[in-house]
Amino acid sequence: MTGLTELLLSKALVLRGNRFVEEDLDKIRVGEIILVKPGDMVPTDGVIVEGTSGFDTSYVIGEPEPRVLGRGDYVVRGFYNIDKMVKVKVLKRPRDSMLQLLVKEAEKALKRKARIQKLIEKISKPYTFIILALFFLTSMFIEPYNALAILLVGCPSAFIVLSATSTTLSIAMLARNSIIVRGA
Repeated sequence: MTGLTELLLSKALVLRGNRFVEEDLDKIRVGEIILVKPGDMVPTDGVIVEGTSGFDTSYVIGEPEPRVLGRGDYVVRGFYNIDKMVKVKVLKRPRDSMLQLLVKEAEKALKRKARIQKLIEKISKPYTFIILALFFLTSMFIEPYNALAILLVGCPSAFIVLSATSTTLSIAMLARNSIIVRGA
């Protein structure tokens, strides 16, 4: 998830009067003009009103080749400006941008549990009781040391830990590669 949240900038250069001033993103309003320098991320969704530049869009849409965008072209929060300075008219507040939506969807997916994970959590207590009972019953007839194999083979904790861990890890790895998952 870190890959997406790193793209969520906190400040931008906004045209105030006749000069650009660094401003918190929550103070930017729709219709204002922002400046995006080479090496900067686009801080919110908008349309280029002046300039032409190459943009790395792979973070947001996964396109591997840079795209040249100019006047009238739509840019999205998270596009990386490669070449030249451009002025962008803000069309959406930063909190309503497409990238913010993607981050929210990824966070929701992490909170949802996979069906197998829910099933494992539901049956883990009775299953543990059955395995312990089987261990004690078996240890009456064979050496307790040999009966430990039942505990090792039947231990549910590995399934419980692995289902949650694998779900979280999968979603995080996909998010780093600009693939957003809806639901676990």
